[in-house]
Amino acid sequence: MFPIVPIACSTQADGVADLWRSVVRSLAGWLTQIRVPAREAVILLPQVWHLQFVRSAWSHEVGGWLPQLETPQTLARGWGPAPVVLPGMITFDVAVDRLTARGMLSSALRTSSLDSLALEHALMALVQSAQGMARAAALVPPEQREAHWQRCRDALNGPGSGVGRESAIALLALEWAALQPPPRSDVLFNPPVRVGAWAVVQAGGADMLAQAVLGHVCASVPCGLLNLDAEEDGEGRAPGGAEGALCVAVCDDFEDEAQRSAAVVLQHIAKGEMPVALVAQDRVLVRRVQALLARQQVALQDETGWKLTTTAAAATVMAWLRWFSPPASLDELLDAIKTLPDRQAEIEQLEADLRLVGWRRPVVQSGHRSGARAAPLPDAPAALPACPQRTRHQSCEAAQGKRRRGEGQAAAGVVRARGAPQTPAASGPPRRLEAEVPLRYRCKPRGCPALLPRCPCAGCTPRAGLE
Repeated sequence: MFPIVPIACSTQADGVADLWRSVVRSLAGWLTQIRVPAREAVILLPQVWHLQFVRSAWSHEVGGWLPQLETPQTLARGWGPAPVVLPGMITFDVAVDRLTARGMLSSALRTSSLDSLALEHALMALVQSAQGMARAAALVPPEQREAHWQRCRDALNGPGSGVGRESAIALLALEWAALQPPPRSDVLFNPPVRVGAWAVVQAGGADMLAQAVLGHVCASVPCGLLNLDAEEDGEGRAPGGAEGALCVAVCDDFEDEAQRSAAVVLQHIAKGEMPVALVAQDRVLVRRVQALLARQQVALQDETGWKLTTTAAAATVMAWLRWFSPPASLDELLDAIKTLPDRQAEIEQLEADLRLVGWRRPVVQSGHRSGARAAPLPDAPAALPACPQRTRHQSCEAAQGKRRRGEGQAAAGVVRARGAPQTPAASGPPRRLEAEVPLRYRCKPRGCPALLPRCPCAGCTPRAGLE
């Protein structure tokens, strides 16, 4: 039996690349010391994104054959197929497992006597317990797993195990987890290929699966552990560190991290060091810490933070960027120009005119692009004929009686107002003029509802618009 040898490595580095070069030199030196070729060694890394750094550092520092650089999960996927999960087994998908657990609870317990809150609590307890038991059993070597399940049954059925609904849920979760097929990680305990040595790089806490594999395979092959975690005292502070130095704590799980965070906050409050800022990227963790501190009557000012795009300056920039990104709509143009200061009255009038004209998308109209089909709009309202002031009732009554006669006069008037060559009204039907110059008319008198391609009011002021 080979002991698990600690591999010494210096963590004093100038950067990430320098740190991994130091790790590679330490691993290569240990393999040379035990006289195992690198191609026969398996090195387990803590995270999958570390693989590229270690492979690159090994190629530059050592060269030659690379060892098998993997994480426990990637190595298990490469060595064996995925287990076949039958209906009713644990899938580790909370939504799917909840459906299975609901059927199991209805047959094992009297769920009709439970209210909705109690049933929800029982479902979550069953799913979380079963998934936790299945994950814990995956850390046990395959040949010892049946004895592991029997020890769990004896513990739950023994004296002091409790009675009632919680005990029944625990037993149900145990039997549900015991029905699981062999996990994919079982291939790590019995490798299908020859492995000359195992090494584990530990960073950010111990990997339970990697530790279990080392404890099992060390009986036949040399094993080493390279620990990059800083040595800490009982309070999570590096030995010899100053009072204001950065403290690092390695937590076992989510609940341990929340309890440690709450304890540190309470410690600062007891020393009178207030206010205390708690910064975390996990929103669920913050809610758990807040619940723990609420039990100690500690009030928190919960500030989740605002995105940069919600500020006024960033919103202005984003509005103009959306307008400059084709194809932009009329709404995006209006949103952009509404950010201009001291122009609200003009912008509101422009928006009202554009809505009445019926534009949906801005189009650049110029003489060299549009040709004879479009003419520039008049620069001043004086260039258009005056509109008689009428009431809404009179304007609509005039629209009923003078529609046909007003079509030709309005079309000819708009053409003349644009500076185009005059065309007599009798020289051609108004329909042809409208095909050549796409127009829109709006009645000037306030309250007149006319907004049509052909203006029904004979004496109103025609306004031209281009689509």
